[in-house]
Amino acid sequence: MLRRSFVAGAAASILPGLAAAAPVGLPVAPDLLGAVRSLQGATEGSGGATIHVMFTPWCHVSPEIWKNTRSLRGVSIRWLPFSGGQPEGREAVDRFLQNPSASAVPRIFTRLQPLAMMPPTPLSDMQDDRIERLAPIVIRDTGRNLVAPTIVYTIGPDRVRVVPGGISSADFLEIARYAA
Repeated sequence: MLRRSFVAGAAASILPGLAAAAPVGLPVAPDLLGAVRSLQGATEGSGGATIHVMFTPWCHVSPEIWKNTRSLRGVSIRWLPFSGGQPEGREAVDRFLQNPSASAVPRIFTRLQPLAMMPPTPLSDMQDDRIERLAPIVIRDTGRNLVAPTIVYTIGPDRVRVVPGGISSADFLEIARYAA
């Protein structure tokens, strides 16, 4: 090993700004992306790359992620709601999936609250069934349970990454940069 290589490597390990930043999230197998693509949702934007955001209507982080995406250009955002097993989530997801659109995303966010009556939610139930089939893939590849929100994106044609849980606006912008 050349002395200058050793010195550069040592400096990079001490000063993180000198090392190349790793993409946000964890690498996963491509079959996770196929499972995510089977979910129903709404897409906004017209970029070549797509960032998939799986979220529950009652998640307190998801509205912040939605706000962070307002200024993004060059990527598409695919909003994929699921109930998370909560009645409020089932009702909100079912209403959303009856006529999914990007403009309806901010209206799906809700708080957990007691419901007087639980109407049938067949669309939400189908979405939750798909989520139940997808969850073991997330656990297999990340070692973690599926949480809300979970973000899935690709780098190039075949590298799939997943971000389980809430992220900062800076991280979301970094995801958009890698995905584009």
